[in-house]
Amino acid sequence: MSPATPKVYNANFGSGTIYFDGTNNSSSWFVPVTGSSNTELNSFAGTAVNAGPGFSVVTSGASSLALVGGLAQAANGKFAVFTFSMTGYINLTVSYATKDQATGFTTQIWEYSTNGTTWTPLTTITTVPAAFGTITLPTTTGLDGAANAYLRFSGTGATATTGNNRLDNIQLNATVGVPFNTDQLVAHHFASAMIVALW
Repeated sequence: MSPATPKVYNANFGSGTIYFDGTNNSSSWFVPVTGSSNTELNSFAGTAVNAGPGFSVVTSGASSLALVGGLAQAANGKFAVFTFSMTGYINLTVSYATKDQATGFTTQIWEYSTNGTTWTPLTTITTVPAAFGTITLPTTTGLDGAANAYLRFSGTGATATTGNNRLDNIQLNATVGVPFNTDQLVAHHFASAMIVALW
């Protein structure tokens, strides 16, 4: 928990990273050196909702990531950035467990990029459940085959210093395959595969 909450997380399965530290065009989320006052990152009890095979289903202690409004709700509009590879994969689908803790973000905004600087809207979630529930983002082909793939999360609407959204059991799933090329029609075998399982 804060102040020991990390600003960078590596995937538990597959290969991927999420940044809250100002690198990879993420924002620098505030975590105090001592105490937990005004933190923008924290951890709380988690859930088994959206847990895939092999996921931990321990829900007590520091089991979910909490994105907190912070002092004067400064975390409104801040970016968390996921980086991973889509080489050999198409049709990315993202799902995760989330809940709004009272005065936390009321809107969750997702975007994607192949270079980390130019972003395309993926979807905006305008109803964050009060109890843990699964949110599944629309499948995107915009990252098909990308060696460097990026997802960006931001939240808005937090109205209190300690208001937060909790995230747990984030899954990035895709299909084995290559982007469709009209110049070379080749039959491919397609199979579902998990490319990243985060937290």
